[in-house]
Amino acid sequence: MEFSIALGFSYRDIKECDKGKRVLNAVIKITEKRKDSTSMKHNTRAIGTKGLILFEEQKYKEAIDWFSIALKQAEQIEYLEYIGLMNRHLGYCYRFLGEIKKADKHFTNAAGVFKIMGKEQHFQQMEFVRNITRKLGEENLEEE
Repeated sequence: MEFSIALGFSYRDIKECDKGKRVLNAVIKITEKRKDSTSMKHNTRAIGTKGLILFEEQKYKEAIDWFSIALKQAEQIEYLEYIGLMNRHLGYCYRFLGEIKKADKHFTNAAGVFKIMGKEQHFQQMEFVRNITRKLGEENLEEE
């Protein structure tokens, strides 16, 4: 499964997003039937990776759907790394859609998870992005 998820993601890198989504759909279909923790993690990662491909295609609303599913599953299986990552990805989607409050919420959540995990670099990155996002929100409010 690890190889298949990496293959799906790699198709994105060579602009073969449809092939990547097909590979990931197959992984999702296989792993969603299994309920062991390894399969659940693979399923969560495949769903999140499909969201990344949609994000790359600038299909932010569709990406939000997939990231939200992955986030919910990550929370159910207490997969901290993916809780942080999915919150980060959701934050970027909402930021690109101009939904600053939602973006801020997800960046804050991601920063908190990364801090708990001791991932200082990721934590600092989220704090930086969150502060920039807040500034953008303030500027947008001033323009209105």
